[in-house]
Amino acid sequence: MNDIKKDNFLSIYKSEFSSIGKINDNGQKALAFYKQTPFPTTKTEAWKDTDLTEIFTEKLSDAPFFDLDESFFQNFEMPKAEMLRLVFVNGHFSNALSDTNEACDSLVIKDLDSAIGSNESEINQYFGKTNINEQNNFTALNTAFAKNGSFISVKKNKEINKLIHLIYLTDGRKNSAFSQIRNLIVIGENSKASILESYVSLSNSRIVSNAVSEIFMKSGSNLEFYRYQVENENDYLITNTRIEQGANSHLQQYIFSMSGKLIRNDVQVNINGEGSTNQTNGLSLADKTQHFDNSIQLIHSKPNCESKQLFKSLIDNEATCVFNGKVYVAQDAQKTNAMQSNKNILLTETATAHSKPQLEIYADDVSCSHGSTTGQIDNEALFYMQARGLGKQQARALLLFAFATEVADSIKNKAVKEWIENLIDKRLRGRNIIRECKHVFFK
Repeated sequence: MNDIKKDNFLSIYKSEFSSIGKINDNGQKALAFYKQTPFPTTKTEAWKDTDLTEIFTEKLSDAPFFDLDESFFQNFEMPKAEMLRLVFVNGHFSNALSDTNEACDSLVIKDLDSAIGSNESEINQYFGKTNINEQNNFTALNTAFAKNGSFISVKKNKEINKLIHLIYLTDGRKNSAFSQIRNLIVIGENSKASILESYVSLSNSRIVSNAVSEIFMKSGSNLEFYRYQVENENDYLITNTRIEQGANSHLQQYIFSMSGKLIRNDVQVNINGEGSTNQTNGLSLADKTQHFDNSIQLIHSKPNCESKQLFKSLIDNEATCVFNGKVYVAQDAQKTNAMQSNKNILLTETATAHSKPQLEIYADDVSCSHGSTTGQIDNEALFYMQARGLGKQQARALLLFAFATEVADSIKNKAVKEWIENLIDKRLRGRNIIRECKHVFFK
């Protein structure tokens, strides 16, 4: 059965490596790994709560490129003038929709396929160096055959004031299509940048998307990294991300999963430099039969570092959310301060949450904690608000909004914070965000 699954994907590409797959012969190595490694199943520990069977029920084809009208961007409420952007449609770069005209000498922002020719030395230096290429079948397939993605390089001692918006659109006019994106991001020494990734479906057709990202943060660097996911009710999105943090680097990353048939976010951060900090937050808003899975691993390798994780879920109908978080503290990582928290609200008796926060500690001078709570909306708080004149629906809406937006409280970029909070509010109220989110979380 596994060989059939593998052949279905390989038949899309006919084993012809893309330009990305030809980098340092990575494609050849990744393909060999792919052929000898089975796809994960519910018997695989890291995937035991996420069943991928439906991905393989139909034969997939290569997702084609479509021209899109720029009016789509009216759905994004942050003014275009505040951003630089790269736009991809079904994994293909759209030069017409992208806007990098205000990029400067401090920043390289290009589609990865173009950058392979113009920035070859830097790409060879970093591409695949997190060992993500052979992490699993999805990362191997991406390494060999992904056609394009984003390349961002912030030079040393530079601050990029404009938000960098990476927009990955899927338009499934051709049913049962497969789309891949590969990203490489390098933040130079003592530099600062803000990056927003948006994964958005524009149609109701079925697409499987496979995104792989490598991010390198040099010493003293500062990165705000936001990921926003609005897929349609037939779409599957698998993301694998590896981040390397150097000494005294500071990372804030946020994952907002708003809609999709199945979303799996696999994130691993290696905190490899002393004095670094990491804030990793996530919010899942799942309804109907949607399934969202966040697998987050933070590895503390050096002393005097700090990490915080806060992941929340609102789960309605027969939806499922999974949090599998692990904080690993190496023997040399003394004075580590790590906190991990997962909180879930089940809005129906058929909603499901799987929570597995973990600490693996080999140092003896640390301050580490983790916790998980799963329950229903607080009826005492609901009664308290009703007793002060609010209607039940209004009180419920305020409680859910307050619960959800705590994830965004630490966002420093005011424009991004307001935009995300507005989208959360729309999602909870069943208002149209991009097209697919019409379910009301309170009645």
